[in-house]
Amino acid sequence: MKSVLAATLATAAVLAASAAAEAAPSQVRAALREAQAPAGQLERGSAHKSLGVTFRRFRQSVDGVPVLGSELVVTDAPGRRGDLVVDRTRRVGEPRAALLSRREALRVARRGARIRALRVPPRATLAILPSGHGPALVWRVLMASAKPVASLEVLVDARSGRLVRTRDLLQYATGSAQLYDPNPVVANGGTAGLSDADDADSDLLTGLRAPRALPRLDASTCLSGSYVEAVLPAGDPDADTPAGDVCSPTLDFTAVTRSNNRFEALMAYFHIDRAQTYLQALGFQNVLNRPVRANVDAQIPGPLTEDGQDNSFFDLLTGELTFGTGWADDAEDAETILHEYGHAIQEDQVPGFPAGSDAGAIGEGFGDYFASAMSAVFAPRAGFEGCFDEWDAFASGLGDCLRRVDLGLRLGDPSPDCEPADDEHCRGEVWSGALWSIRGALGGTVADKLVIQSQFSLTPTASFDQAARALLAADSALYRGVHRTLLKTVLGARGLVDVERLDDTPADATPLALPGRAGGRLAVGSDIHDVYALRLTARRPVALRLGTRRPDYDLRLLPPGATSVNAPPLAVAEGPGGNEEIHHTPAVSGTYYVDVRAIAGSGTYTLDVASDDFDADGVPNGGDACPAVYDPLQRDWDRDGLGDRCDRSARVTLTGVKRMRGRLLVRARMWPATVPATAFRLRVWKRVCKRSRCRYRPARTRRATVVRDGRVELRLDLPRGRYRLQGEARASGYERVRTRTRTVLVRR
Repeated sequence: MKSVLAATLATAAVLAASAAAEAAPSQVRAALREAQAPAGQLERGSAHKSLGVTFRRFRQSVDGVPVLGSELVVTDAPGRRGDLVVDRTRRVGEPRAALLSRREALRVARRGARIRALRVPPRATLAILPSGHGPALVWRVLMASAKPVASLEVLVDARSGRLVRTRDLLQYATGSAQLYDPNPVVANGGTAGLSDADDADSDLLTGLRAPRALPRLDASTCLSGSYVEAVLPAGDPDADTPAGDVCSPTLDFTAVTRSNNRFEALMAYFHIDRAQTYLQALGFQNVLNRPVRANVDAQIPGPLTEDGQDNSFFDLLTGELTFGTGWADDAEDAETILHEYGHAIQEDQVPGFPAGSDAGAIGEGFGDYFASAMSAVFAPRAGFEGCFDEWDAFASGLGDCLRRVDLGLRLGDPSPDCEPADDEHCRGEVWSGALWSIRGALGGTVADKLVIQSQFSLTPTASFDQAARALLAADSALYRGVHRTLLKTVLGARGLVDVERLDDTPADATPLALPGRAGGRLAVGSDIHDVYALRLTARRPVALRLGTRRPDYDLRLLPPGATSVNAPPLAVAEGPGGNEEIHHTPAVSGTYYVDVRAIAGSGTYTLDVASDDFDADGVPNGGDACPAVYDPLQRDWDRDGLGDRCDRSARVTLTGVKRMRGRLLVRARMWPATVPATAFRLRVWKRVCKRSRCRYRPARTRRATVVRDGRVELRLDLPRGRYRLQGEARASGYERVRTRTRTVLVRR
């Protein structure tokens, strides 16, 4: 019974994948065919549109059971610009059946994670965990723990009951003090005279506040609006309701200072609301465009301080932001608030993000970048550019900045201001530094737009390399790749992407003009492919010529929509050596891909691309009877290889003379058919005899009328006698030709 059900589910999955592929664009169909996972295991997930680009997600499952960490994202841009496929699927067989029940799995997970209290009921679903020993069926248990505060993913082996893995999904930012716009240190121009003093007011700190509006509040008179709901813990003495709401009948909170816990709620509301409106001003109407709950001044049990953990986090399971206290209250600083909001943005764009080491560092780096970018946009202060979380660093005695976004670190370099080196926050400085450098070169609006757009292309387990390629794809889609050289330089210098391999796929193809020339270097064993994107027009032939000295390189032309260099080619030039040529006439207009592939050896090459149709008549030069003259018909009357449009040779013959009641109907034929009718002349001589001596004297010359295809005719009204007739063709651009003479007798 189980085998029949499994077969039915498998058949349904194949049919569903097939139907999805048939209904999808060609680029999506190609991606499904070329994915590591069989097409029957790929289920269509969400689809987002952003700035004219479509992002389609496909999840891998076996008989309806999801494969953990396996997902395919197809970035489909208009005109094939910036297309990208991120394939994190794998070839997975069917695992052995489960022996452990759901209830038993929940008990094992809770005991193994040592959870004493839950915030919400737990969830448990079957999943497949790929490994080097084959696929394992596991129970994936999600638990939002209250003691300790955590959002845990616990994997339990569905056969043995063994605890496979425990992972905390919360996004943390280690900080202490956050305040004002963006914080007291920046507003004060330094730390002189500042002191946290256990959340106490001072004339200096109170005077550093700047008046700000709180727009988009709803009718509740509390801090609840279009994009954020900011609350205190239930029962907080500074709250206006037992539930922790911060309210005012007049919505006038100008008297609230930092010694009152409501101040942090006001900070969270204002900065999150402003950040969301900035995203929408960039054109992103579908990035976290909904209210987010911000829990401020939360007492988080933990060992770091007497008051609790000095942590803030975004909870992936509940979708809420939480800001702790510790030294200075975290929600006093806009940069801590926006760092955590950055985590919420990424998870909204990529559900389940992050789920890997690189992805975690990317998330922390983006949080630092986003917070610093908002400070640069709304509260720029000379001397504080690139410094993140100044107030928290000062209050906790950690230095001038908690972290920096302008260090210029290369992947693997130790951070001078963050430890341990393998911490996600420290590794994230490489990513934030690259983004900040790009922002400095391109400007805030362009860079911020590229960064946000690129995140739609990521998977929860994305690597630095994939995130870098997503940036390049976003630039191709939004700006036609005009910033590609700069992006490659910055990302390559930081070790985030292998520039040598950056153009190894159609998604990363280097644009190539027509006509144009490119060059590069390949080496078997290290850099095998260089891929170029070439825009071609239907029925306009193109010639591609590859030149090398010693290496053996091949040339391949891939169709529009290709997502891999292994896609079936339209044309291939291969053989010993590297001097190859392809002549191709595209059937449809679109972006084609040229793959230069190393077969043996290493060295440089040149690639020349030119029109193979000089006269634009749709016929390749090599087979064009008139390469320099527009001649789509390609007629060659004498079959000498030179077309009628450019051949001076001609011919004329008299095809018939018919007597008609004293008249002659003369028919002739001229080659080529393009010779005009006015070129034909009929020369007439009449036989005249005197004293037994006869000779032919010219009578008259007649023009003819065209019938069709070079055929001409004319009618002659001649008196009785004997005549000689001869046809002649005389036209500009053609040689002068005549027929043989023909004698006719006219009787009246």
